[in-house]
Amino acid sequence: MDSQMPQEIKAKDVRVGMVIERRKGETRISGRVKDIGKHYILSGVGALLWDFDLWYNGNGWTLFLIEDAPPSE
Repeated sequence: MDSQMPQEIKAKDVRVGMVIERRKGETRISGRVKDIGKHYILSGVGALLWDFDLWYNGNGWTLFLIEDAPPSE
């Protein structure tokens, strides 16, 4: 990925370990991705970062990559 952060990212491209931010207007919700399920993306503290059913078509929300996942060992 490009080294310039933050950058817009599609939910299907999110990986565990990334720090992502969901934005709509002035509202921002961010966290490090811990779990990706069939219908959701959750942070390490359990915050709902993305719901594929609610926000799949955008609905005004956009995802941004803040920090890429650390390289796997």
